[in-house]
Amino acid sequence: SLIVEVATGPHKADVTVPSTVVFNNRTFHVTGISNDAFQDHTDLRSVDMPSITYIEDGYKDSYYTYNGAFTGCSNLSDVNMPAATSIGKGAFYDCKTLTNVSLPVATSIGDSAFYNCDALTSVSLPVATTIGWGAFYNCDALTSVSLPAATTIGNQAFYDCDALTSV
Repeated sequence: SLIVEVATGPHKADVTVPSTVVFNNRTFHVTGISNDAFQDHTDLRSVDMPSITYIEDGYKDSYYTYNGAFTGCSNLSDVNMPAATSIGKGAFYDCKTLTNVSLPVATSIGDSAFYNCDALTSVSLPVATTIGWGAFYNCDALTSVSLPAATTIGNQAFYDCDALTSV
């Protein structure tokens, strides 16, 4: 089976990542998102990724902020990733309008994956076993988190989440 990942996403408000693409008469399965594919796409409001299984780890720049797949997508509020098993470091760093995250099959959430997601109110991770350092750091509106399978939760995973009342 041939697979590819999204390297650079389009500058649009609503994006659907296709499950397959055809190139040179060959069909490729789209399974991943590269580390800065949509970085700073401030026009992006929603993204539907039905076949994506992973988002690559972002990397830290000289200012110690992550350059993740959706870092700085300040208007991104709706994300659908029903097949994602791994969310990389800094993937949604500084996505200030992201409100809900449901990752039904995700087993791993990377360091700072949702750092500074100020509008994030609830998180459902029913099978996640590993939550990285600062994964939800400074998520001011976060009130509810469901992590029934978590075996490893990194330091400061929920640091400065002042509204958090249920884990």
